[in-house]
Formats: sequence, C-alpha cells, structure tokens
Amino acid sequence: MTTTTTIDELTYDDEYDFLIFKVDRVSYRRSEEIVDLVIDLGPKNEFGGFRLFNASERLNIPVERLRKMKAWTCDVKTVKGTITIELTIESSVHETRTIEQTSDHDLPPVSVAASS
Repeated sequence: MTTTTTIDELTYDDEYDFLIFKVDRVSYRRSEEIVDLVIDLGPKNEFGGFRLFNASERLNIPVERLRKMKAWTCDVKTVKGTITIELTIESSVHETRTIEQTSDHDLPPVSVAASS
C-alpha cells in the first residue's frame, strides 16, 4: 500500500547545511536516521517530513544556490526499505537531484509530491 501526502514547508539552514521538509498536519512521534537523512514519522507511522544533513554535498548544489531557492518540488517514495527523494530546486539555475537510501528500518510506504 502506498499513501500520498503533501509537504507543507521547506527550510534551508545555511549555517549547518541542512534541509528540512515538514508536513504540518502530522504530529511527531519518532524519527528514523539513515546516514545523513532523518525521516520523521507520526503516531500511525505516517510520513511527517525529513531532514537532510550535509545537503549541499549530498545534492551537489552549492550553498549559495540553496540559499537562493525560488521554488521547489519534492517527490518521496519508499518501496521495500529503499527511500527515494527527488528534489527539484529553482534558484538562478533549475536543478534536479535524486537521493536513494536503503534501510533495514520499518519505513512506511509513502509517495509524496510537493511544490512551493
């Protein structure tokens, strides 16, 4: 089973180089950490957002461009322990990056699409 939700907010912290994606209507219950990616889950194990640390390095996008984001879209999917995040950022240059992480954690099936 796959569920769909909408990411409500994207924040980039250039001092510590991390991105935060948040789903406002999901209450926080726990997090699962996978390398530089922390996935937040709600009381019913629903997707509540994620934090990507070392974002400029992981996405291969300079900090300056991440600071100047004008618009963004994000697709997140989990299938059998693999989470795929496809992030498109529009700043002065339109860029798309995909992150895949495999985990032995019990990740909820999710398909997320969001944009600014």
